[in-house]
Amino acid sequence: MKMTPRLTVMISSEGDETIAHKCEYCGKISDKLYRCASCRCIYYCNKECQTKHWRDHKALCNMISKNKREYDNSPIEDDEQDIAHRELAVFRRVYLPNYEALAFPHLFPTGAGYFDYQRPIYLRFKRYREHLLNFYDRRFANSRLWTAWSEEASNRIDIEIAIEDLAALQTSETSKRSK
Repeated sequence: MKMTPRLTVMISSEGDETIAHKCEYCGKISDKLYRCASCRCIYYCNKECQTKHWRDHKALCNMISKNKREYDNSPIEDDEQDIAHRELAVFRRVYLPNYEALAFPHLFPTGAGYFDYQRPIYLRFKRYREHLLNFYDRRFANSRLWTAWSEEASNRIDIEIAIEDLAALQTSETSKRSK
């Protein structure tokens, strides 16, 4: 399964930014799309597009939802480090090194503090995002572009981990059948 960018920034002739998403079924780009109610990671134009795409989306949707329930409800000390390590690995695979500082230099004036920065502890992307949204000077919360990008990055991480888990599950089932 190949991931394609689903977040678009449209800029009007007056310079207004509009954050738009891509319908997973038909590819239409709009700022008025609906999210899958279960996984909340995939966008659709309408119920018709969602229904037509359900067969392809079902397994991934169920895995994303399962992972979110398990990860979000697990005690911090139990699986937090493993989950955070997986999220960081996905982030580094998907984004260029130092991506946030390069894409949003006005938010990272020192060039440090971004998610993939070298640190001794692992931090979940969701907690990192929440921390920056509540940052004392509100610069992240006031940046519509960073807020939209970080939400999309969070969704992308969830999707990539679910794809890995589905592949591992399919490999496991295949090896069981061959024995």
